[in-house]
Amino acid sequence: MNRKAKRNFTLITIAVGFLVAVQFKMVQQPVVRDNRDIWELKQETLAQLQMQSSLLSQIQNQENTIFHYEDDKASAAEKALEETVYALGEEAGMAEIEASGLIIELKPVEERLMMGASPATITPELLRRLVNQLYQFNAKYISINEERLIATSVIRDINGETTVNSKPVPNLPITVKVAVENFEDAEKLYNKMQGSVLIEDFFIEDIRLTVNDPERTLIIPAYEKMIQVRSMKPVSTNEGE
Repeated sequence: MNRKAKRNFTLITIAVGFLVAVQFKMVQQPVVRDNRDIWELKQETLAQLQMQSSLLSQIQNQENTIFHYEDDKASAAEKALEETVYALGEEAGMAEIEASGLIIELKPVEERLMMGASPATITPELLRRLVNQLYQFNAKYISINEERLIATSVIRDINGETTVNSKPVPNLPITVKVAVENFEDAEKLYNKMQGSVLIEDFFIEDIRLTVNDPERTLIIPAYEKMIQVRSMKPVSTNEGE
């Protein structure tokens, strides 16, 4: 074989080898690609499952948050309603009051008794004057011998007896409790009552009106009777009524 033939044979051999190598690679490459695709698919599926689990967890957390928010909202509304009812009860006189205030004592003038005068009794007019002046001096809550005064309370004469809320006022001494907004108002009320002309008016009727020092804490009892509401009826929620 001459040199030219050897060179041609070598070139052909190289070419055939290259083609065989390319063919082998083309045959083997799909298998490798398929294996890689399956692995990637598994990884992607796993990632999606993890994402789905994370989303479900977030949804559950959001639902719990909404549930607690609605529960807190309902509790807050219920608490606000209870506070409103209690405040209205205080204003109406249905609740006991603990506040700053003072105590006024009405007693017979002992000097008159020693002189043989009959024990004094308080009239409805005189008691009403005292109550009206206390309200003028910013009193918020008043009780007379533990009988709470409310908006519908009446001080009047029944069969010759002075009554409060239809209950007879006993003979002297009488205790009048007065509650105000704060201790500063209690001090102002004390100073105003010390200069009131009612002290002299009561003395003329043989009654000593004594205004005791202000107190930081005073208990005003609740109104004991059922409050009757007239000229009112529930609003119907039915349409057409």
